[in-house]
Amino acid sequence: MSAVALGDVFKSIRARGLSEEPGHFAFMINLFLPLSTYYLFFSNKCNLLLYIKITFILVHIIALILTFSTAAFFTLPMGLIISFAFFYKNLTKYLSQIIIFSIVVIVGAIILDIYFPILTQLAFDIDQKTSNSASMDDRTMRFLLFQTYFNKAPILNKILGYGPSGYLHVGLQPESESFLVLYQTFIFESGILGMSIFGIFLFNILTYLRKIIFPLNFFLFFSFVLGILHYFFISNYWYPWYWFVCACIIYVSTFDEYRSSSYKV
Repeated sequence: MSAVALGDVFKSIRARGLSEEPGHFAFMINLFLPLSTYYLFFSNKCNLLLYIKITFILVHIIALILTFSTAAFFTLPMGLIISFAFFYKNLTKYLSQIIIFSIVVIVGAIILDIYFPILTQLAFDIDQKTSNSASMDDRTMRFLLFQTYFNKAPILNKILGYGPSGYLHVGLQPESESFLVLYQTFIFESGILGMSIFGIFLFNILTYLRKIIFPLNFFLFFSFVLGILHYFFISNYWYPWYWFVCACIIYVSTFDEYRSSSYKV
Protein backbone atom coordinates (compact mmCIF):
# COMPACT_ATOMS: atom_id res chain seq x y z
CA MET A 1 0.00 0.00 0.00
CA SER A 2 1.31 3.47 -0.86
CA ALA A 3 2.45 5.63 2.02
CA VAL A 4 0.02 8.57 1.91
CA ALA A 5 -0.14 11.65 4.13
CA LEU A 6 -3.87 12.41 4.47
CA GLY A 7 -5.49 15.69 5.33
CA ASP A 8 -8.13 18.23 4.35
CA VAL A 9 -5.73 20.65 2.69
CA PHE A 10 -3.26 18.53 0.78
CA LYS A 11 -2.60 14.94 -0.16
CA SER A 12 0.77 13.69 -1.26
CA ILE A 13 2.64 10.47 -1.77
CA ARG A 14 5.27 10.57 0.94
CA ALA A 15 8.85 10.70 -0.29
CA ARG A 16 10.92 7.71 0.77
CA GLY A 17 13.84 7.61 -1.72
CA LEU A 18 15.36 4.13 -1.54
CA SER A 19 14.46 3.69 2.14
CA GLU A 20 11.80 1.29 3.35
CA GLU A 21 10.01 4.07 5.26
CA PRO A 22 9.70 7.85 4.77
CA GLY A 23 10.93 8.43 8.33
CA HIS A 24 14.25 6.73 7.60
CA PHE A 25 14.64 8.76 4.39
CA ALA A 26 13.95 11.92 6.44
CA PHE A 27 16.62 10.79 8.92
CA MET A 28 19.19 10.57 6.13
CA ILE A 29 18.21 13.97 4.66
CA ASN A 30 18.33 15.58 8.09
CA LEU A 31 21.85 14.33 8.79
CA PHE A 32 23.27 15.39 5.42
CA LEU A 33 21.52 18.78 5.11
CA PRO A 34 24.07 20.54 7.39
CA LEU A 35 27.01 18.86 5.64
CA SER A 36 25.65 19.76 2.19
CA THR A 37 25.11 23.36 3.31
CA TYR A 38 28.68 23.62 4.55
CA TYR A 39 30.17 22.19 1.35
CA LEU A 40 28.07 24.34 -0.98
CA PHE A 41 28.37 27.69 0.82
CA PHE A 42 31.21 27.66 3.36
CA SER A 43 33.93 25.24 2.24
CA ASN A 44 35.33 27.40 -0.59
CA LYS A 45 35.72 24.14 -2.52
CA CYS A 46 32.46 24.19 -4.49
CA ASN A 47 32.62 26.20 -7.72
CA LEU A 48 28.97 25.88 -8.72
CA LEU A 49 26.98 29.01 -9.50
CA LEU A 50 25.00 30.46 -6.59
CA TYR A 51 21.59 29.72 -8.11
CA ILE A 52 22.58 26.06 -8.57
CA LYS A 53 23.69 25.83 -4.94
CA ILE A 54 20.41 27.35 -3.78
CA THR A 55 18.48 24.95 -6.03
CA PHE A 56 20.25 21.96 -4.47
CA ILE A 57 19.33 23.11 -0.96
CA LEU A 58 15.72 23.80 -1.99
CA VAL A 59 15.40 20.31 -3.47
CA HIS A 60 16.90 18.94 -0.27
CA ILE A 61 14.37 20.82 1.87
CA ILE A 62 11.38 19.98 -0.37
CA ALA A 63 12.29 16.29 -0.23
CA LEU A 64 12.44 16.53 3.56
CA ILE A 65 9.03 18.22 3.71
CA LEU A 66 7.51 15.58 1.43
CA THR A 67 8.50 12.82 3.84
CA PHE A 68 5.95 14.31 6.28
CA SER A 69 8.16 13.02 9.10
CA THR A 70 7.10 14.31 12.49
CA ALA A 71 10.46 13.28 13.97
CA ALA A 72 12.44 15.21 11.35
CA PHE A 73 10.49 18.41 11.86
CA PHE A 74 10.89 18.17 15.60
CA THR A 75 14.61 17.38 15.57
CA LEU A 76 15.62 19.95 12.93
CA PRO A 77 14.66 23.10 14.91
CA MET A 78 15.70 21.51 18.21
CA GLY A 79 19.08 20.54 16.77
CA LEU A 80 19.54 24.05 15.39
CA ILE A 81 18.74 25.63 18.77
CA ILE A 82 21.18 23.31 20.57
CA SER A 83 23.90 24.00 17.97
CA PHE A 84 23.39 27.75 18.24
CA ALA A 85 23.59 27.53 22.03
CA PHE A 86 26.77 25.43 21.84
CA PHE A 87 28.49 27.83 19.41
CA TYR A 88 26.94 31.13 20.55
CA LYS A 89 30.35 32.76 21.06
CA ASN A 90 31.35 32.03 17.46
CA LEU A 91 27.96 33.07 16.05
CA THR A 92 27.53 36.44 17.76
CA LYS A 93 29.41 38.26 14.98
CA TYR A 94 26.96 36.78 12.45
CA LEU A 95 23.85 37.70 14.48
CA SER A 96 22.52 40.31 12.04
CA GLN A 97 22.94 37.96 9.05
CA ILE A 98 21.23 35.13 10.96
CA ILE A 99 18.26 37.36 11.83
CA ILE A 100 17.89 38.61 8.24
CA PHE A 101 18.16 35.07 6.86
CA SER A 102 15.56 33.81 9.36
CA ILE A 103 13.12 36.58 8.41
CA VAL A 104 13.58 35.85 4.70
CA VAL A 105 12.99 32.12 5.23
CA ILE A 106 9.89 32.66 7.39
CA VAL A 107 8.33 35.24 5.01
CA GLY A 108 9.19 33.04 2.02
CA ALA A 109 7.59 30.01 3.68
CA ILE A 110 4.39 31.98 4.44
CA ILE A 111 4.13 33.26 0.86
CA LEU A 112 4.79 29.78 -0.54
CA ASP A 113 2.15 28.27 1.71
CA ILE A 114 -0.48 30.67 0.38
CA TYR A 115 -0.12 29.26 -3.14
CA PHE A 116 1.06 25.75 -2.32
CA PRO A 117 -0.18 24.82 1.16
CA ILE A 118 2.26 22.00 1.80
CA LEU A 119 3.36 23.52 5.13
CA THR A 120 -0.25 23.73 6.29
CA GLN A 121 -0.66 20.07 5.40
CA LEU A 122 2.56 19.24 7.23
CA ALA A 123 1.30 20.97 10.38
CA PHE A 124 -2.02 19.11 10.02
CA ASP A 125 -0.20 15.80 9.61
CA ILE A 126 2.01 16.41 12.67
CA ASP A 127 -1.05 17.38 14.72
CA GLN A 128 -2.77 14.15 13.68
CA LYS A 129 0.23 12.04 14.67
CA THR A 130 0.64 13.67 18.07
CA SER A 131 -3.04 13.91 19.08
CA ASN A 132 -4.54 10.56 20.02
CA SER A 133 -3.36 8.89 16.83
CA ALA A 134 -2.72 5.18 16.32
CA SER A 135 0.99 5.96 15.90
CA MET A 136 1.16 7.81 19.22
CA ASP A 137 -0.83 5.09 20.98
CA ASP A 138 1.53 2.45 19.58
CA ARG A 139 4.62 4.32 20.76
CA THR A 140 3.10 4.85 24.21
CA MET A 141 2.27 1.14 24.48
CA ARG A 142 5.84 0.14 23.53
CA PHE A 143 7.32 2.61 26.02
CA LEU A 144 5.17 1.11 28.79
CA LEU A 145 6.26 -2.39 27.74
CA PHE A 146 9.91 -1.37 27.98
CA GLN A 147 9.34 0.22 31.38
CA THR A 148 7.47 -2.83 32.69
CA TYR A 149 9.90 -5.50 31.47
CA PHE A 150 13.06 -3.56 32.33
CA ASN A 151 11.84 -2.74 35.84
CA LYS A 152 11.16 -6.41 36.61
CA ALA A 153 14.37 -7.68 34.98
CA PRO A 154 16.94 -9.43 37.23
CA ILE A 155 19.77 -7.16 38.33
CA LEU A 156 22.26 -8.99 36.08
CA ASN A 157 20.08 -8.32 33.02
CA LYS A 158 19.72 -4.68 34.03
CA ILE A 159 23.49 -4.36 34.07
CA LEU A 160 24.42 -6.56 31.07
CA GLY A 161 21.13 -6.66 29.14
CA TYR A 162 19.33 -9.54 27.45
CA GLY A 163 21.53 -9.68 24.34
CA PRO A 164 20.58 -9.04 20.70
CA SER A 165 16.79 -8.87 20.18
CA GLY A 166 16.35 -9.04 23.93
CA TYR A 167 12.62 -8.33 23.66
CA LEU A 168 12.23 -11.78 22.05
CA HIS A 169 13.98 -13.34 25.04
CA VAL A 170 11.30 -12.05 27.41
CA GLY A 171 8.45 -13.11 25.10
CA LEU A 172 7.56 -9.87 23.29
CA GLN A 173 6.40 -10.02 19.67
CA PRO A 174 9.05 -8.97 17.07
CA GLU A 175 6.80 -6.67 15.03
CA SER A 176 4.14 -5.28 17.32
CA GLU A 177 6.02 -5.09 20.62
CA SER A 178 9.64 -4.28 19.76
CA PHE A 179 11.04 -0.93 20.96
CA LEU A 180 11.02 2.14 18.70
CA VAL A 181 13.63 4.17 20.60
CA LEU A 182 17.31 3.39 20.09
CA TYR A 183 18.20 4.07 23.73
CA GLN A 184 15.52 1.68 24.98
CA THR A 185 16.81 -0.96 22.57
CA PHE A 186 20.42 -0.49 23.64
CA ILE A 187 19.72 -0.54 27.37
CA PHE A 188 17.47 -3.60 27.03
CA GLU A 189 19.95 -5.52 24.88
CA SER A 190 23.26 -4.40 26.45
CA GLY A 191 22.13 -3.13 29.84
CA ILE A 192 23.25 -0.11 31.81
CA LEU A 193 26.88 -1.07 31.12
CA GLY A 194 26.37 -1.11 27.34
CA MET A 195 24.43 2.15 27.42
CA SER A 196 27.20 3.74 29.45
CA ILE A 197 29.79 2.64 26.89
CA PHE A 198 27.65 4.14 24.13
CA GLY A 199 27.50 7.39 26.10
CA ILE A 200 31.30 7.37 26.37
CA PHE A 201 31.49 6.82 22.60
CA LEU A 202 29.31 9.89 21.96
CA PHE A 203 31.35 11.99 24.39
CA ASN A 204 34.53 10.85 22.61
CA ILE A 205 33.11 12.10 19.29
CA LEU A 206 32.56 15.49 20.94
CA THR A 207 36.25 15.64 21.87
CA TYR A 208 37.15 15.18 18.21
CA LEU A 209 34.65 17.89 17.26
CA ARG A 210 36.38 20.38 19.53
CA LYS A 211 39.57 19.95 17.48
CA ILE A 212 37.94 21.14 14.24
CA ILE A 213 37.84 24.74 13.00
CA PHE A 214 34.71 26.89 12.87
CA PRO A 215 32.32 26.86 10.96
CA LEU A 216 32.95 23.26 9.88
CA ASN A 217 32.66 22.06 13.48
CA PHE A 218 29.29 23.84 13.75
CA PHE A 219 27.78 21.92 10.83
CA LEU A 220 29.30 18.61 11.93
CA PHE A 221 27.97 19.21 15.44
CA PHE A 222 24.54 20.04 13.98
CA SER A 223 24.44 16.66 12.16
CA PHE A 224 25.78 14.89 15.25
CA VAL A 225 23.03 16.33 17.46
CA LEU A 226 20.32 15.65 14.88
CA GLY A 227 21.25 11.97 15.01
CA ILE A 228 21.09 11.87 18.81
CA LEU A 229 17.66 13.51 18.77
CA HIS A 230 16.27 11.40 15.93
CA TYR A 231 17.15 8.19 17.76
CA PHE A 232 14.46 9.09 20.29
CA PHE A 233 12.01 8.25 17.48
CA ILE A 234 13.63 5.26 15.76
CA SER A 235 15.75 2.31 16.85
CA ASN A 236 17.21 1.14 13.54
CA TYR A 237 20.87 1.48 14.43
CA TRP A 238 22.05 -0.61 11.45
CA TYR A 239 21.50 2.24 9.00
CA PRO A 240 24.97 3.71 8.26
CA TRP A 241 24.18 7.42 8.03
CA TYR A 242 24.77 8.45 11.63
CA TRP A 243 27.88 6.29 11.96
CA PHE A 244 29.18 7.91 8.76
CA VAL A 245 28.81 11.34 10.42
CA CYS A 246 30.72 10.10 13.48
CA ALA A 247 33.46 8.59 11.30
CA CYS A 248 33.60 11.81 9.26
CA ILE A 249 34.15 13.87 12.42
CA ILE A 250 37.04 11.64 13.51
CA TYR A 251 38.58 11.63 10.01
CA VAL A 252 38.32 15.40 9.46
CA SER A 253 39.89 16.10 12.86
CA THR A 254 43.13 14.42 11.69
CA PHE A 255 43.80 17.05 8.99
CA ASP A 256 45.89 20.09 9.90
CA GLU A 257 43.87 22.06 7.36
CA TYR A 258 40.74 21.68 9.47
CA ARG A 259 42.29 21.64 12.93
CA SER A 260 41.57 24.48 15.32
CA SER A 261 44.58 26.66 16.18
CA SER A 262 44.21 25.77 19.87
CA TYR A 263 44.85 22.12 18.96
CA LYS A 264 47.66 22.47 16.43
CA VAL A 265 50.74 20.44 17.33
